[in-house]
Amino acid sequence: NFFNFTNQGFRHNTFVNSTQAELRSNLSTNISNKLTLGHTLVRDQRTYDGEVFPHLEITYNTANTIFAGTYREAAIYGLNVNTSQITDNLSIYKGKNIFTIGGTAELSEIQYNFLTAYNGRWQYPSVESFFQDWPSRVRGVFNIQNNDFEFNRNTPSAEYAVWLLGFYAQDEYRVNEKLNLQGGVRVDMQVHPGEFPLSASLKENQEFSGFDNSINTKPQVNPRMSFDYRISKNTLLRGGSGLFTSRMPFLWYAYVYYNSGTVYNNIDIRPSQPLPIERDLSQLSTLQPGLTEINLIDNNFSLPRDWKSNLALDLRLPRNFELNLEATYAKVLTGLMFQSINRKELVGNFSGADNRPYFLATGQSIKINENFTNVFLLTNTNQGYRYNLTGGINKKTKHYQGYVGYTYGVSKDINSTVRSSHAANFEWNQAINGNNPELAFSNFDLRHKIISTHFISRQISRSQLISLGVIYNGRAGSPYSFVYEGDVNRDGSAKNDLIFIPQNRNDIRLVDIRGANNQILVTQEAQWQQLDAYIENNPYLRKNRGQYAERNAARTPWNHQIDIRASSKNSLFKNDSQLEITVDIFNFGNLINREWGKQHFVPNVQNSGFGLIDFVRVEDNQPVFQFKNPQGTPWLIDPITSRWQMQIGLNYSF
Repeated sequence: NFFNFTNQGFRHNTFVNSTQAELRSNLSTNISNKLTLGHTLVRDQRTYDGEVFPHLEITYNTANTIFAGTYREAAIYGLNVNTSQITDNLSIYKGKNIFTIGGTAELSEIQYNFLTAYNGRWQYPSVESFFQDWPSRVRGVFNIQNNDFEFNRNTPSAEYAVWLLGFYAQDEYRVNEKLNLQGGVRVDMQVHPGEFPLSASLKENQEFSGFDNSINTKPQVNPRMSFDYRISKNTLLRGGSGLFTSRMPFLWYAYVYYNSGTVYNNIDIRPSQPLPIERDLSQLSTLQPGLTEINLIDNNFSLPRDWKSNLALDLRLPRNFELNLEATYAKVLTGLMFQSINRKELVGNFSGADNRPYFLATGQSIKINENFTNVFLLTNTNQGYRYNLTGGINKKTKHYQGYVGYTYGVSKDINSTVRSSHAANFEWNQAINGNNPELAFSNFDLRHKIISTHFISRQISRSQLISLGVIYNGRAGSPYSFVYEGDVNRDGSAKNDLIFIPQNRNDIRLVDIRGANNQILVTQEAQWQQLDAYIENNPYLRKNRGQYAERNAARTPWNHQIDIRASSKNSLFKNDSQLEITVDIFNFGNLINREWGKQHFVPNVQNSGFGLIDFVRVEDNQPVFQFKNPQGTPWLIDPITSRWQMQIGLNYSF
């Protein structure tokens, strides 16, 4: 699916130094205190071989991409983070209660040296277009004050700080020998000292004039409770429910900082004629003077927040068996999503089976502000949930320990937010309507998971103990999406439009594939026969004919892996020293049969999206396509973990 030339490779170097000190104090017989101080510094950089060169993406036969040049996120990259943290917990023991009062404060000071696609991201629709110097799109960023490579590599593009503050109180109350209750409340908030830079051009348009990129510092009050109840000697019921505020990548604040239209301008060209590669994007600025990308934070933006609950039952059964049942559920209260808001609401609907909405104009005429390539907004959503149902049974005796467990999990969200930038999180989020995506399966949707472990040990002699262990791990396949190659709904992204799965020939409008001399290479009818066969051979597509493909609803085959460990512990001499020899075989099934143990995965290069059908144009209010019969599968086989591996270990203790 992806072919990378060597110069795409880079090395990510990370240096981390973390220091922590803890002071425990017994202030009286029933009062204690724990103070924790910490400091962590992180230094990241990326290095690569050869000279810096523009990042090239060449589409080959719809589903495949050739990458060459310096990787667009490696040319200029550096990160310095200093994080200081203090936490203090005061515990008071009184009767059946344990009261805890505390607080935590964390300051992260961040310097980010990063310019994505500094030499440009040059995209070509085919190999032939690359040879003709005719890119379909050229994007990138440059420094309007000084675009020298060394200067930008050593000058932070974003420099800011974030405080995370938390205050909490809890009471653990032991009602009796059977029932234990915990209740508490936590207050979380974030503070951003200083201000984000903001382009004065935003005030020119009413749609943008109200944004000020100030982080919401309003505290979030999170009550929570839990319990454990010993129903009988062999039965324990436990559970809890509460509100929880979580972190988010501060990286997204860095994009708000430097994509502000104050220091850096952008190039976003869709050439109508050949355009030779230019290493210095500032040389193309005359084609689009003053053009910039803007990243915004919603004025009421809040940290992610969920309502989480769980309920579990632990049962001790006869013959040393134990059964564990647990259910967990989380509902999104303030989740995350990204929108593109620099387009006028000039929207219509296609006619025909695929009647999705699309923007009626293209190019500059559809933009609210023509000086902005795009305006991306980080905002909140209250849609999304996830749950897991787990059952497991284990047994433990003198010579045997085993466990068999099954988990069924479902996770749905609006945007899985797995990309680093505002632009990528919007442009790679597969949907019918990019600014109003429907709730769909998450990139992290689990579905089915089976784990089985078995360990047997035997004392061969007074000085030797041998053991054998087997671990089985079975997982449902990874989710992926079927998308068009091309911007069908004209929202600015050529990688996020979910396909309509045709029920019959009348549901899709195809056009002949022609060669250089306008000769027909593949007719419309031949393309339909190939597409129809492809749909029939894919279980998800076959089942959902006549419907829109859903994000992450298709899945790869299951992954199965068996690992084996054998060990021998030998006592030596009379000083209690031991020599242990271990043999591990990973993916044992592949050792028996080369077709077993294959580990399937969906590459994240295109956010688990698989380009199936090429979008050509809009004609008579209908999208027109070509099917180039892409070969291969939407998933790949991991070349390392799909192979069996063996290691021998030696451990001497004395």
